[in-house]
Order: sequence, then C-alpha cells, then structure tokens
Amino acid sequence: MFSKLLKHQWLELRRSSFWTTSLIQSIFLLLLALLFLLYSISLGLLAESMIENIYPDKGVVKVFSGFMVFYFLADIILRFSMQKFPGIEIKKYLTLNVPKASLTHYLLLKSLFSFFNLLPLFVIFPFFFQTVIKNIDAGGSLTWLSLMISAVLISNFLSYFLDRKIHKNSKFAFIVLGGILVYFSLEYRGDVQLMDNFQNGIEFLYSRPMYLMIPIGILASIYGSLYAFLRAHVYLDEGATMASKTINTYDFPLFKFFGSEGKWMLLESKMIWRNKRSRQFLIISILFLLYPLIIVSGDTGISSRTTMILLSLFMTGAFTLNYGQLLLSWNSNHFDTIITQNLSIRIYLKAKYYLLAVSNVVLFFCSMPYAFLNSEFILIALATMLFNTGGVIWIYLFLNLYISKKIDPSKGSMMNYEGFGAAHFLIMIPIFVAPIAIYWLFRSAGIPIMGIFAIGICGLGGILLSPILLNKAVTIFNARKYKLQNTFSKS
Repeated sequence: MFSKLLKHQWLELRRSSFWTTSLIQSIFLLLLALLFLLYSISLGLLAESMIENIYPDKGVVKVFSGFMVFYFLADIILRFSMQKFPGIEIKKYLTLNVPKASLTHYLLLKSLFSFFNLLPLFVIFPFFFQTVIKNIDAGGSLTWLSLMISAVLISNFLSYFLDRKIHKNSKFAFIVLGGILVYFSLEYRGDVQLMDNFQNGIEFLYSRPMYLMIPIGILASIYGSLYAFLRAHVYLDEGATMASKTINTYDFPLFKFFGSEGKWMLLESKMIWRNKRSRQFLIISILFLLYPLIIVSGDTGISSRTTMILLSLFMTGAFTLNYGQLLLSWNSNHFDTIITQNLSIRIYLKAKYYLLAVSNVVLFFCSMPYAFLNSEFILIALATMLFNTGGVIWIYLFLNLYISKKIDPSKGSMMNYEGFGAAHFLIMIPIFVAPIAIYWLFRSAGIPIMGIFAIGICGLGGILLSPILLNKAVTIFNARKYKLQNTFSKS
C-alpha cells in the first residue's frame, strides 16, 4: 500500500503545474534552495574554526551541540509559520478501501520529505565527518549523530503536531510558540543561562551511548501522540471533520461601530480565520511582536532609533504588510458576487481600509510594553503606525487595483508565491526606505526628533486625505472591475 501511495505522490509531483506555470520562478526557487544548501555545507565545514576563535576555552563539539539545540527551537517556529504539512492529500483516498492507519502513517512519513529537514543535515554531516569523529570515539560519534538526527525529527513532528493542534486548540499552540520566543529573548538578554545546560546535557548523552534511548523515547512519544491525534481525526480536511465541518468564528463588537463597513469587516475577519494562508499571516503578525525583545536596547543612540523605526514599521504594520499585499485577491473566489450584486464598492473598499487600520492600532497598543526598554519607542511606534495607516494601506490598495491575481486562500504560505508578482517585492523598497530617509534628512540637519514627527505627519496627511483617495480608488475599481473579474476567473 505504501508503494502505491508513494507512486501516486511521485506522479503528482512530476505533473505539478509548479514546473510549467512559471519557469523563471521555478528556476529562481531552485537556485535559492541550492544557495541555502551551499551555505549550510560551508557552515558545517567552517564551524570548527569559528568556534575555536570565539570560544577557545570550550570544546568544539560541545558548543556546536548547544547551538544546534538553540537552532531546533527556532526551527519549530519557522516550520509552524512557513512549512506546508500534508493533510488534505488523503481526502481522495477516504472513500477507497485503504486502511486509515496506513493513510495516517503515510502523512507522517511524507512530512519528512521537507526542505526544513534537509537543510540542517547539510550542516550536521560535514561537521560530523570533519570534527566529531576525530574528537570523540566511534561509539560517542555515532551517538552524537543519532542525537542530531533525532532532534531534526523531533522538530518536524512537534511542528506538525502544533500545526494540527491549532485547529482544535489554538491557545495550546500559542502558549508553546510564545514560550519559545520568550526563552530566546531571556537567553539573549542574559536573564537566563540555559545554553550551558543544553551543551552539558548533549555532552552527557553522547558520552554515555546507553542514554541514547532518552531522545529516541521522546521522538517515539511525539510520533505516537501525533499518530493518535491524526488517526482520531482521519476524516479531517485541514482540521475540520468532513462529517460535520465546524469552524470557530468570532464576532467582534468593535466592528458594529463602523456601521455598514463593519458588516464587511466582520465577514472579512471570519474569512481570515477560516483560511489557512490568511490565518498564518495573522499568527505571524502576532508572534512578530515578541521578536524585538532581543533587539531593542536601552540606549538612545542614532542607530537605535533607526533600528526602532524599522522594527516598529514591521510591528505596527505586520498584518498590513502581509495581508495587504493580496488585498483584493483574498476575494477572488467570490469576486463575481461583489461586482454583480447591489453592493456599494465604496463601502467594500472602505471596509478593507478600516480593517487594516484597526489592525495597525491594535498592534500599536500591543507593542507598548517595549516602552519600558526605551521610552522613545512610544513616539516612534505612534509615528510609524500613522505612516502605515495613512501611507502603506493606500499604497497596497492602489497596487491591488492594478496588479491582482487569483489565489487559493486555503493553501499554506510556505513556498507559496501564488498571487505575488515582481511589483509586490519592489514596492517594499519605498515603504521602508521612505521613513528612514525622512528621519535621516532631519538628523543630518541636527534635529533628529523632528524626523520622527515628520514620519507621523506624512501618515496623518494620508489619513486626512482618505476621502479623496477613496474616491479615486472607487473610480479606478469601477473602470477595471471587469479586467479584475477576468483575471480572477482564470484557473
């Protein structure tokens, strides 16, 4: 049975439209993958000399092992937010005479064929053959290699479990991911010192091969738990049972204050949580709030201000910068309804603007605890929030009126460039360069604080001009709606 399933998978991969729809994009992604692999190999070969220069008094293998544990913790977050785990692929087999246990094991084994599992191996094996085998005896070397491979597999299956678990209990996944991010920030700032414990723990395990059963037991328990979870929900389609598909949605009383636009905002918010790609953008935006814990410092130097401007642009506009890039494409599956029914296009576009503006304000208030690290952060975050609201949202709205493509929002975001074009990447340059340029212009004049005010004033100007900009957007939409409909109707 497994051979048939693997054969089907190979045929599906070989016939995938990925290889034909955009040859340039396929070549670019393959070259990018090869570049990452070359970097990984180089890191594995140069790790010994780098560690000896930085930590001359510590064992090379011991330090490397500690950093790999640190990497695997970060890897869980990257996998959760970016990796596309198999799930919906078994739908076509559910009506056939295929054992559910085989389908479940197939999903688990298929998850191993991921670039995230391949990348660390290209670091581990060069380091193993160049450094480990000459510093540790044969038994210890094989134990060390087994520990590293076990860590790769544990990271894969734990990320898979979190990805599935969020459909049933999102709080659990957020607690785990948030805990990892908090640990990184505390470790970087020196509030906790668990890295040495990781190093000593790995050294203890590979120096006593009989304790190899500990990580293997952890791996087996995670695999077993994930198997039991998937087997119990083998009728799932991305987390909802096919027999009685229920989706948790939430009503936001705040939207009622926006009148007719609030109804669109509520529908859009439910669509965001219902579809995997938009939900991942939302989760990434929330998790990114924790990232500056390891960067923002208490100094008030010019470099710190520049860093805080960039960070606050990301933080207060995280959802706008992700979700706003495909602002109209999210509705591509039901665009015909929008333009053929008695619906106000002005209210439709205004609701999208309000939704992104509300996200900027909410993320601004969520970022306020960073003011305890640097009091200037409040002013900088306020200025960038205004810039995102009065500038970035309108930039993306007008960009989408001219450049929008059909997408499937139910797909994950990992290696998914559906709907994106060169313009989506190029537009990021002025978005981030403009506020920095404004700040440095005033800094060169000897009044850097006015540069921060100027960023906020530019954003405030865009907010005050919203009625005019909205009228222009409605005019362009009405002129191009049939071209957009033709684009969205293409398969």
